[in-house]
Amino acid sequence: MCIPYLYNVFNSGDIKEYRKAIRDIPDCSSGDEAIFSFLENIFRGTYRLHTSNVDLKHGESTFNSLLLYPFIEAVADFVSENMAWSKAGFRNGEAPLVSMHKQLENTELYQNDNYNYFAYGIIKLYGLKKIEVLLLETSGSFGNTDKSKISYDHHKGLFGALVMLKNIADEFPLAKKTVYLWSMRFEPKGPIFELWLEDMMVIKPDIEDKLESLPSFLKFFWGMKCLLTESTQNFAQLKKEHYECMIKNMFNGVTTLTLFLRRLTHLF
Repeated sequence: MCIPYLYNVFNSGDIKEYRKAIRDIPDCSSGDEAIFSFLENIFRGTYRLHTSNVDLKHGESTFNSLLLYPFIEAVADFVSENMAWSKAGFRNGEAPLVSMHKQLENTELYQNDNYNYFAYGIIKLYGLKKIEVLLLETSGSFGNTDKSKISYDHHKGLFGALVMLKNIADEFPLAKKTVYLWSMRFEPKGPIFELWLEDMMVIKPDIEDKLESLPSFLKFFWGMKCLLTESTQNFAQLKKEHYECMIKNMFNGVTTLTLFLRRLTHLF
């Protein structure tokens, strides 16, 4: 059912046809509403990009507002609509990474809130312990080629992702060890964690390139939506296993810490 809708948007002629095609959502079953809502939000973002008169090279905020925020928000909205219990939400613009704050508080490194980690955007699952599951780092304005800036933000994002993973493990220490975070890869021979490049997208902001760029935008953020949906389901499973273990041992006098240490010793 999506194919005719996509075809009309991809092959729309002028700006008016482009806008009309985006709005022309076909009648669909309740099970497909979230999909069409996601597609419409993605195309609204590309329409805004293609019709904007702002120079994309005018700083990180312009890059984020036109090329990233609308699409990541569409991903969060899909997860929230498809799995209402997750209450997924996207916070943009200098968002503090609470996971980093929690981890630093437990070490001698913590001094005050002036040393917080700030990301350009974070997706949280407000219905699941408010865990943070996606962060955004932007390396300068559109077209930036400063390798030192790119390298710094790349490593900053790596540490941010690791600390989110650690915080999730702290929230559900009694869950089984068979659920993985797919955006990072653990290499046991290191042992190290490394960022895993799931996908990449070459941005072509000119409307003349619409026929080529629209499928790229859709593919990239569709993949992000699928990965985040899968991760959210896995986090719910972690919570379920954690609580099942707590209930099972509720009356035997064993503490959560003891249970966690038992599981830890079985791993080595």
